[in-house]
Amino acid sequence: MLRSRSQEDRDTYKSKRNRHVAFMLKVKEEFWITYVHQQSTTSQNKWGKLTKWLIHGKKELSLPTVLEKSDNTYTTGIQDTIEYLMNELIPNSPDDLAPPIIHRHNSPRGLKISYNDLKTIVWRQKNRAPGADGITIKVIKAAWPVIDTRLLELINGCLKNGTFPFCWKHAEVVILLKNKDKDPLKAKSYRPVSLLPVLGKILEETVCDLLELDSGSKLSPNQHGFRPQKSTKTALAEVAEWSDNNGKHVLGCFLDISGAFDNVKWSQLATDMTALGCKQSLVDLAINYLS
Repeated sequence: MLRSRSQEDRDTYKSKRNRHVAFMLKVKEEFWITYVHQQSTTSQNKWGKLTKWLIHGKKELSLPTVLEKSDNTYTTGIQDTIEYLMNELIPNSPDDLAPPIIHRHNSPRGLKISYNDLKTIVWRQKNRAPGADGITIKVIKAAWPVIDTRLLELINGCLKNGTFPFCWKHAEVVILLKNKDKDPLKAKSYRPVSLLPVLGKILEETVCDLLELDSGSKLSPNQHGFRPQKSTKTALAEVAEWSDNNGKHVLGCFLDISGAFDNVKWSQLATDMTALGCKQSLVDLAINYLS
C-alpha cells in the first residue's frame, strides 16, 4: 500500500499502522501492570526482583576482552580474543570437509512426512531462545492455521531434494562462563551455546524421526542416548538390574570423551550410516547438513 500512488491508500495504511502501534503500547502497559501485581501478591520479597530490574536493567551477556593462551601469552584485542576463543571451543579440522554427495540413480528419494507427524514435531518443540531470525516456536504455533500446509510443503521439499537450507544452519553463538569459580582468563572456562533457527530444529527432528524409523532397529539395544523411550534413567535402571542379578560386588568403568560430538569425522559418519543400511537419501541429507 505504501507503493500505491493513491493518497487514499496511503492514508488508510498510516491510520492502520498508528492503530497497531497504539494497540501494542497498550498491551505492553497491561502486561507490565499484571507483572507488578503478580510480584506484589505472590512473591515473598515483594520488591526484590523489580528493584533489581529497575536499578540494574536487563542483564547483558559479556564477552571476555582478554584471554590467556596456552603459551602463557595474552590476546591483544577483542578480535584476537574472539578468534582464539572460537578456535579453542569450536576447533576446525581438514576432516570437517563433508564428503561429496553421491546421487545413485537406483536410490529412490521417497522421504516424506505426514501432516500429523509434522504437527507432532512442532508441538514437541520447547520455547527456547530463537536463532538469528528471531522466530520462536510460539510464533510458529500461533501461525500454524495459516502456515501449516506451506510448512509441510517446505519440509517435504527439503526431504525430497536432500537439502538442508543454509540459512537454517546459521547459528548465533553465545559464550557463557561455565561457573563463577572458573578462571575467566581461560578459554576452556567458557561454553559456546549455538542458537539455531527454530525451523531448522523442526527439520532436524524430522530427519531424526526418519532415521529412527529407517535404522533404529539396527542399533545396539544397549544404546540409551538419543533413542526414544530411553535415557540416563533407563541406563541406570538396566545397570541396577544387572547388578542385582550378578552378585554383591560390581566394578564399573566409566569413560567420558571430551568434545566427542565436536570431533566426529564427517566422512566416517557417512560411511557408518551407509554400512548401517540407511537410505541413501538420508545419508545425502546428513552430508548436505554438514556442508
